[in-house]
Amino acid sequence: MSQTASRTVLVDAETGTKKKSLGKISQFKKKRKTIAFVSAFVITFLMLVISITVGVTVGLLVGLKDITSDSETTEKTKISQDIGQLSSSGSSDPSKFAYSFDSAFRRNAHVVFSRYISPYDILEGDPFGNRVEESDKHDTKHLTTVYDSELKKDVLQIVMHRDRDGDGASSSKSDRQRTEFKASQKSDRDILGYEDDELIYAWWFKVDENASPSNKFWHIFQLKWYGHRDGTPMTTFGLKTFNGSPKFYYTDFGDQTILGDMDNFVGKWVQAFVQVKFSDNKKGSLFMDFKDIYGNRLIEKPVVKTKIDRFGSGDFIRPKFGIYRSLEGKGDLQNEDYIWFSDISIYKKE
Repeated sequence: MSQTASRTVLVDAETGTKKKSLGKISQFKKKRKTIAFVSAFVITFLMLVISITVGVTVGLLVGLKDITSDSETTEKTKISQDIGQLSSSGSSDPSKFAYSFDSAFRRNAHVVFSRYISPYDILEGDPFGNRVEESDKHDTKHLTTVYDSELKKDVLQIVMHRDRDGDGASSSKSDRQRTEFKASQKSDRDILGYEDDELIYAWWFKVDENASPSNKFWHIFQLKWYGHRDGTPMTTFGLKTFNGSPKFYYTDFGDQTILGDMDNFVGKWVQAFVQVKFSDNKKGSLFMDFKDIYGNRLIEKPVVKTKIDRFGSGDFIRPKFGIYRSLEGKGDLQNEDYIWFSDISIYKKE
């Protein structure tokens, strides 16, 4: 009995011991599961935090990029709206320019025309503030405003009469004729070129497709000194016949350079872009370009001159627009010639 009991006790004791060991294992397993769960939770939490952090960081970076992009776009839009004439070809508004402007330039003049306002009132008021130069030998007005179906707006029309017009109202010269509007000492200072100023002149012009120049000068645009005794302009461009062939050309301090055949520049709207740094000591510069209504360049390459003297001894440099031509080759000219202008803008670097 005692052995059996003892065995039984031993068995019970052994069983008890086994149960106790199993209990420890079970508790260990539970702890391990708990640790694993907590670890998994912590890892998951950390991964979530890292993911959120990365996501926020990326979001901020993307957002920053978007903000930068938006800022650049806004600035470009601001510049575009400011000058009102930026676009590439194919714009819904064909009168817009296909040029890029440096934001450092501020537009100080933007002249547009309306059939309801006299062009004389527009051009003789701000910013030019100067009397239109035209012949007073007859009662015909040389400036009118007409609607242009291609630009879809009112534009300035200038007519020149070969046999009736002279060199302005106050001139006795009979070997030339002009109808021009220009800046002068009465104009806004911000459209005049003083020493070390940098200006942009941008506008549209269209020459009569039947234009017939002579082998003498015919200027459409001039940059000229005010207060300078020498009458030679600094820079011009216009029409002229070279060896019997009509060309579009420019002059710079009297030197002539052909830019292309005249036929490529008449009977169509041309965007003109002239940028000048009026400085001496080889710090001056000149840039000129011409494009059609689709933004296509009309000359082989832009005129670019750098490290040049570009001011001289005058008080300031002023722009002149219109027709100024010699009558020495009068027989080659047709009886009437027309030229049209639109959206004349002048910018100065701040």
